[in-house]
Amino acid sequence: VPGAVTVDGALDDWDLSGRSPVCSDVSSHWGQLSAWVAMMHDAGALYVGVDWCDPTPMVNHYDPDLDIDRRKCFHSDSLQIHFRTDQARKVIGWHFTKERRPGVIALNGWMPWHDNPIVYIDGLKELGITEAFRAKPDGRGYTQELRIPWKAVVKSGRPYQAGERFDCMLDLVWGRAGA
Repeated sequence: VPGAVTVDGALDDWDLSGRSPVCSDVSSHWGQLSAWVAMMHDAGALYVGVDWCDPTPMVNHYDPDLDIDRRKCFHSDSLQIHFRTDQARKVIGWHFTKERRPGVIALNGWMPWHDNPIVYIDGLKELGITEAFRAKPDGRGYTQELRIPWKAVVKSGRPYQAGERFDCMLDLVWGRAGA
């Protein structure tokens, strides 16, 4: 990180020089269903920032506290981050539209729901993840910012250092207005 980072949904305190574009079809979807993704780290956490272009921004009706089948949280606007370090963990973040607040759950394993019960971890309360959103003034997108403590990524809690590597895959999901 270039300095102190405030998790407020704005990426103006980020180093965005290594950001990557995400779009399934640049010729027809860039600027509509596309995003820029950036990651940074410090001794305390991994930071993930997404600048979404989305005609129906921050629409996800899955209540992070009450919905029984929480897998549905990633059927609409959401970010899924799959980590493989000394553990396999999935972190899913979204904006709960009705209450205008963040939702984050974590699952141990990348695809944990074969025949085993799914154990959901409240990423905000149990892992100390912080998340914020900011709508774009034109209404055509938003930014999503997460601070994920190393203890949520690495079982040992040991921070990764510059030059070290781990596997990470991101799924960006766009939803419809009624999703």
